[in-house]
Amino acid sequence: MNRLTHWLPHALLLVTALLSAWFAPVGSAATPGTALAAGMTGRTLLRTDEALALRVADPRAVRAVEWRLDGRWVGDAPALTVFPIAAGDHALSLTYQDAAGQRYALATQVRVLQPHRFAAEVAALQMAIHFPLFDEDDTLFIPQVIR
Repeated sequence: MNRLTHWLPHALLLVTALLSAWFAPVGSAATPGTALAAGMTGRTLLRTDEALALRVADPRAVRAVEWRLDGRWVGDAPALTVFPIAAGDHALSLTYQDAAGQRYALATQVRVLQPHRFAAEVAALQMAIHFPLFDEDDTLFIPQVIR
């Protein structure tokens, strides 16, 4: 039971992150029912010694691009590179127009960690992905939250 209580928070964190990504997409269209012309691609979990490097998924489909980090303007090109970024959680937003002039806004969180903390978080996520459901004697672990 000790192994279960040790790994359960990590597994729940992973499940929460996956469900959040599945049910709550990163961006939202400016008007309900309108498909986004483009999205953003790149990593948003970084070490303090890495640059934030994002880009618009389809640069040909957008114009009037604007990137903001913590409310501060940081770029107006389809590709964005920001370095350095202080450790912590940061709010990133992307706004743009499609060919018809419709405005869109997307928002996400950028998390920047010290290298040792980054390694620990990534290791915890990897272990949560491989969370053992069976013990050595093939006993099925059923977490308390789903009993």
